[in-house]
Formats: sequence, structure tokens, C-alpha cells
Amino acid sequence: MSRFTKSQLARVVVSLLLAAGAMSGTGCYRGGVNPSGNTVILVVTNRGFFDVNVFSVRSSGGNSRRLGLVNGNSTRTIQVPENELQPGGTLVLAVRAVAGRFAWTSQPVQTGPGVIARLDVISTGSGDLSQSQLYTQYSRPPEPIDTVGGP
Repeated sequence: MSRFTKSQLARVVVSLLLAAGAMSGTGCYRGGVNPSGNTVILVVTNRGFFDVNVFSVRSSGGNSRRLGLVNGNSTRTIQVPENELQPGGTLVLAVRAVAGRFAWTSQPVQTGPGVIARLDVISTGSGDLSQSQLYTQYSRPPEPIDTVGGP
């Protein structure tokens, strides 16, 4: 049977305490909590080379909030909490290239139940994001098809 030295045992205990503290501390943070639980689905397609950070733009003059990173030439789905929208369910996004000097802010789009927001990030070789687009799309389930001349 092997024995731990006091320093090895101390390191294991400290590691376990740090891990437990990290896991329990995340549940106490309430800064980004969405009490209603409603979210808007945002599908980001980055058609450029640069990785980009996507931010929500608030109308209240508060700081924008980072929603996530989208790697170059990839697609990512992000759930945007309802409290990140502007009044009336309006979504405005800002995009900033990680390694570039360019940023872009979208026009406001209206969101609501059954609506998916789509962001196409289009950048030039120099990192210019001005051709990017934010738009919405309905996501209702397909209507049943009536058959003609049934049995």
C-alpha cells in the first residue's frame, strides 16, 4: 500500500477544494440570468477568415454583452436571452473581428415567437465587415398538406 507524503496530500486536498469552489461559485452568479427563460435563436454563419465576437447592443446605454465567438468559415447557433433584446423584442448585434481592426453594427430586426434570427458575417481579406447582414426567418412547423380525391 502506497503512502502519500504530506505535500502530495495537501496538493490533492487543495485541488479538490478549488474544483468544488469553482463549481459552486458559478451557480451564484446572477448578472446574466434570464428570469423568464425565453430566448431567441440566433444562427451565425461566418463566411470570412477572421474569427469574430458577436455582441448584443442594448438601447439603455448599457454596455454591450458578448454572446459568443464564431470561428472563421463556420456556423454557430447561439441562444440570446430575452433580456439582451431592446424594447419590443428588437435585436441589434455588433460584430468585431478578433484579429482585425474592423467592427460592424446591424440594423435592428424584430424578433418574436417562431422567429429565428440569422447573421451572415461577410468579411473581406482585410477584415472589413460592412457587407454583413442580420435578418429574421420564420421557423413554424410545416402545415399539413390536404390531399385531393381521398378514399
